[in-house]
Amino acid sequence: MSLTSKFSVKTLRTIYVTFQIISLALFAFVFVNIVILKQTTMDDCLWVQSSSQNDSAGRVIITKIVEGGVADTAGLKDGDILLSINDVEFSTPIQAQMTLNKHGNEIVKYKVQRGNEILYFDVAVYKYVNIQFIILSLIGINFFVIGLFVIYTSPKGQSSLQFYLMSTFAPFGITLFVDGFYFGLFNEFRWLGLMLLLFAILFYPAFVHFFMVFPERVNIRFRKSFIASLYLIALIGMIVLNNYWIVFCIVYLFFGLSLFISTFKKIKEPEKRKPLKIIILGIITGLIGLLYLGIVTNLAQRPSFLLNPLLILPTVLSFAIPISFGFAIIKYKILDTETTIKRSVAFAIITIFIICIYLVIALALNTIFNQYFKKATQLPTIISIIIITFSYDYFKKKISSFVDKQFYKDRYNYRKSLLKFSEQLPYFKNVNEMLRKLAVSVSETIGIKAVYIWLTKGEYNNLVDANQEKFYTHQTENPFEYNEAILSLFKDNVEPILITNTFLNDGKIHKRLKDEFIENEIVLLIPMCIYDQVIGIMKFGKKPSGKAYSDEDIDLLKTLTSQVAMVFENNRLKQEELRRMKFEEEISIARNIQNSLLPEWDLDFNNISVSHYSKPAKQVGGDFYDFIKIDRNKFAIIVADVSGKGIPAALYMAKVQSMIQLASNLFKSPKDILIEVNKNIRDQIDKHSFVTCVIAVVDLESMTIKVARAGHNPVIYGQNGSLSFVKSKGLGLNLATEQIFERNLEEVEFKLKSDDLFVFYSDGLSEAMNTDREEFSEGNVLNVIKSNRQLSTEDIKTNLIDSVNSFTTGAEQHDDITIVILKISEHDRTLLKKADGGHLV
Repeated sequence: MSLTSKFSVKTLRTIYVTFQIISLALFAFVFVNIVILKQTTMDDCLWVQSSSQNDSAGRVIITKIVEGGVADTAGLKDGDILLSINDVEFSTPIQAQMTLNKHGNEIVKYKVQRGNEILYFDVAVYKYVNIQFIILSLIGINFFVIGLFVIYTSPKGQSSLQFYLMSTFAPFGITLFVDGFYFGLFNEFRWLGLMLLLFAILFYPAFVHFFMVFPERVNIRFRKSFIASLYLIALIGMIVLNNYWIVFCIVYLFFGLSLFISTFKKIKEPEKRKPLKIIILGIITGLIGLLYLGIVTNLAQRPSFLLNPLLILPTVLSFAIPISFGFAIIKYKILDTETTIKRSVAFAIITIFIICIYLVIALALNTIFNQYFKKATQLPTIISIIIITFSYDYFKKKISSFVDKQFYKDRYNYRKSLLKFSEQLPYFKNVNEMLRKLAVSVSETIGIKAVYIWLTKGEYNNLVDANQEKFYTHQTENPFEYNEAILSLFKDNVEPILITNTFLNDGKIHKRLKDEFIENEIVLLIPMCIYDQVIGIMKFGKKPSGKAYSDEDIDLLKTLTSQVAMVFENNRLKQEELRRMKFEEEISIARNIQNSLLPEWDLDFNNISVSHYSKPAKQVGGDFYDFIKIDRNKFAIIVADVSGKGIPAALYMAKVQSMIQLASNLFKSPKDILIEVNKNIRDQIDKHSFVTCVIAVVDLESMTIKVARAGHNPVIYGQNGSLSFVKSKGLGLNLATEQIFERNLEEVEFKLKSDDLFVFYSDGLSEAMNTDREEFSEGNVLNVIKSNRQLSTEDIKTNLIDSVNSFTTGAEQHDDITIVILKISEHDRTLLKKADGGHLV
């Protein structure tokens, strides 16, 4: 795992921008010191350190005096030993230059030794603007700006990071070629100077390191050790090589460019070679400018700062190096940039280049006037302002036209078409109609032939017809692996991803994705998101023009993709609603069927009254009650509760009810009925489900009632004005083997008397909860019945239900509730005369 993967994009951007601000401040310090505060004072000659062994104290030798210059005019000669300036002594050329820099555009007194003679000369020195330093500084700053845009758009890209580091150190490293400035700052400021010198040195290994990851990764044995050695050798080499550090820097530059050319030759695809050719052309042009400076310096046999500024101006060709990188990055989106630099940024970069050229002209004019007029003047500044005032608007229009033509040519051709299509998206009836028109629209407007959609969830896949395969992609081989791989690309953020060559060679992308992107020439991925959740990926192929997608392209396609995702979501919700309506219709039918299995009205005779109530927690439930005729003199009351709720419980309820009805035809006692049902139920319902049940068999001839309960709530029995719970033993059906169930099942018998009361109920009544999750309880059930004991069964039922509803106001019913109440008024042996068929009516 790389270090950058541990931080968010926002954090990385903050770190990178902060480091660049610090670096810019340091270079601004260098620039201001060299160009303004400690502007070089010139005397038209060169000073070198004496190499004579006799000069142990150090001597500064005057050499290469410019013919007709101020030193020549004052009478100085090559070989003179400079002893002091205005009575200030020194031992090195750097110390001498620092002394001279304190004066400007004035007459200073030189004390020199010529042979054995001590002479004094009045020299009319003048301030000099170092054009070479300014040109090299501007080259570095251009790299600096481009590096900031690259790292800001792709803070986690490996090649972007290396370009950023190289660009950050570029102003320091490139200006290191100007003789002695950094070493002079080091002597004056020590630790700050050491940091500046370190930044300058680090540019060269960073330059080589960048071309080890761009345009393609260079893989060698012991790669990490080799890269570490690049930086270590650079630091040691600067100390050891001393006066040969320029050769050392050139070796690093040559090695980095060799890696670039070698990698370029291995790339065969024309589209990948095109932006690299631009960079190579820029490097060649820039090197011509730098080589020109070297040739002119050698032919004149004097340092560059002693040359006529007009001779140095062709060095501006070296600007082609950063310009070529910037052009390739903006136009072809190399270096892992996930989003393109906006039009205003492209315009700003080119404008900066023009302003830099104006600055060079202004400084050059200033130097020329200082050299020939030997006094300070504001005329160069005035001339520069006039040139800028009258020509800037013209160049601004030209630049704007150039940017539009080169970078945004296609944008206006299809923007309106796609926006119009986007407006129509919400009105498509289904996703298949939308997909057909989308493929046509994208192809006709942008010209993209390869457009694919990968859906990450089955509920969205089910919306697409099989005949959409040309547009809708699926993976027949291990789709779960593919789905996980493509979703991993958007784990950190859901921004679009441009598939660049460096992205494919990063080593972190899954091989299946890499092969697919290469085979289908996919260059852009945009996630389809609903509520920040990725439901699919839209994959776009190359544009016919071969140009990369611009910011406007991507923003427009992001809007399009977002609306496509909304169409999928709307269709999914529509299908879900249709399924819900169908389900509710089926549930309603099931509810009606379930209700038909229960007695449709109360049994109410002269001396026996029965009232009942059942309310499922869901549309259908697992509770049920029944009244079954056993023989001429007996009928049974059954209340049962199947574990669980909803449709599964309702299905089991129907099975158990059928089994009880069948067993009631074979057996006369509640205990025998339950034993028979438990014997047969094990093969009929799931082993994890069970049923609690209470059966009471009323014998109208003997006026008795027998009760047996299989794990059900105790029956409330009222006689002679008192109430009690009938807590006979019993286990739930399907919870134990036949032997254990029968051994633990108890049957009790009561003699029926006038005013006897029996209340059968399920646990949904006693365990009904209020909003505080408190249960109604069996005690409250008993208290309500006690307070309504003298009322009819119907009134008792009504008051009991009202009490529960009042207790649970505002709370959701969490379990089915079933109640059956039986009350005896007087003995009535004519009850069975009203019986007809299997059920009492």
